[in-house]
This record gives sequence, structure tokens and C-alpha cells, in this order.
Amino acid sequence: MLSRREYDVFLLLPNGPSNRDLSYALNITERTAKAHVASILKKLALGSRLQACLTAWLHLTKDCPRGQ
Repeated sequence: MLSRREYDVFLLLPNGPSNRDLSYALNITERTAKAHVASILKKLALGSRLQACLTAWLHLTKDCPRGQ
């Protein structure tokens, strides 16, 4: 299970942010952003940041009505 802060990072991943972008958006250091991304990859058993981006996008769009 992701921590609240990891989930905050996860929700921003579909936008393709760098660690610097994440740090600005969440008022954390770049090192912390990098650690959160690494933790997300490990906890969700994902092999890359791209997989995390796609997983987050699918998570965010799963309840969107089709065809709109």
C-alpha cells in the first residue's frame, strides 16, 4: 500500500513530471521525490517510471465515461 505522500506523487505521474517538477508541486526535495518514485516502483512491482506513469493514468481514467 502506498503512503499518502507516495499516492500524491503517483497521481502526478501521468503528466510526465521530472523529480524537480514533483518537488515543486509537492513542496518536497528532489531527493525525496526520487525516493517516493523508487518506492512506488518497488511497492507496485513496476520496472520503470514509464510503467508507473501508465499505471497511474489507467488508475485515474478507469471511472471516466467512454466516448467523451
